[in-house]
Amino acid sequence: MIRHARLSALAIWLAASLIILPWPAHVLDHAQAMQSELDPDVYEPDDTVEQAHPLLPVGIPQARSFHTPEDVDWVYIDLDAGDRIGISTTGPCDTFLTLYAPDGRTAIAQDDDSGGEGNALIRFSAPVDGSYYVQVRQFGRATRGCGPYQLIASQLPPPEPDAYEPDDSAAEAKPLPTDGSPQTHSIHVGGDQDWVSLSVQANTAVRIGTQGECDTLLTLFGTDGRSQLAEDDDSGSNGNAALVYTFTAAGTYLARIQMFDELDVCESYTVSATLTPPSFPDAFEPDNIPEQARPLPLNGTPQERSLHRADDIDWTSFFLSAGDRVLIWTSGACDTYLFIVAADGRTILGEDDDSGEEANAAAFFVAKQSGMFYAVVRPFGGTSATCASYQLQGLLLPSVRPGASGTPAPGATPAPVGTGVTPGPTPRPAIVPTPFRRVP
Repeated sequence: MIRHARLSALAIWLAASLIILPWPAHVLDHAQAMQSELDPDVYEPDDTVEQAHPLLPVGIPQARSFHTPEDVDWVYIDLDAGDRIGISTTGPCDTFLTLYAPDGRTAIAQDDDSGGEGNALIRFSAPVDGSYYVQVRQFGRATRGCGPYQLIASQLPPPEPDAYEPDDSAAEAKPLPTDGSPQTHSIHVGGDQDWVSLSVQANTAVRIGTQGECDTLLTLFGTDGRSQLAEDDDSGSNGNAALVYTFTAAGTYLARIQMFDELDVCESYTVSATLTPPSFPDAFEPDNIPEQARPLPLNGTPQERSLHRADDIDWTSFFLSAGDRVLIWTSGACDTYLFIVAADGRTILGEDDDSGEEANAAAFFVAKQSGMFYAVVRPFGGTSATCASYQLQGLLLPSVRPGASGTPAPGATPAPVGTGVTPGPTPRPAIVPTPFRRVP
């Protein structure tokens, strides 16, 4: 009896605790927010672009909810060209924002959680006058409704000019060191340009790039500030620009940074320049178009090559009879991309990025008809946009005996056909070649 009395007292105490002791506010908010269905908010129906309600960019939140898991909320914001706004959500829901152009179909920007705690945030500068549309939904595949949440649009002040202004022309360019030290800049008004200068020695390679949340366009000019040497939009990460260039002559060169959308602005980004190993033209240059293609021997002999510029392309040619099987690969420290191209110089018959060793490309190809073919190599891009040295090799494989497998075994080194020459010193990549996707 005593034991049962103690259990009864414990049960009464627990029941009282549930009534008297308050639950943490964030637990109650989340429990209330994540329900299978909620009452529709006062803006419903607003599930299509045609049903969008106005959202004024004055910082006053609209209280909304996703009353079903599939619910989406549409709003529109009237803006003048050059207006800069921030659109965000607050509350317990994991939101996803998509900003659309005035046509209601062209997506301009998207965001998931830049606002923190699962909330979305988009900063935007309007390129033209018009009504811009915003769709708000739950992130991922929601299984419950969620709410309430707040949707807010506010006018944003223009970014402050950076410490390097004025630097809007080649004559006003500020020195950029080549030791990797970053400089913090801003694009404070639409059309703003930031010019920097780089003093380099002959036969010096430099990597120039930006970092930040801005979609930048980087252009490199000669010492006169007019002759364009290279340009890049997004070889860096997250919309940033990056390029590598080898300067064969000493001098002070110029670089210009601007927004990809000239009317856009950028609160803050960094630009830096770093010395890298130089890349020089190889002995096969010029070979950048089909008409300049150099013969590629199919006996395994390596060709020593380089990709000395980010836009350098190495074209090679070889003849195959119908049914011939060939293996072509690169080796070395470079990240290469390989194409097999038909005789017309346009039709891609196969392509590969990294089926070889390390980041090297390798292609196995079977000719359906006799003729001339091309093997084309370019840099993969990104932060390794040039390549100081790589080897290109081709190997004609033995004919397939009836009933035998049509591809070499992994790690096997097939003997060349009809050449009597053993492959060069660079080993063939240990891959299992597979036919490429055919492009109509």
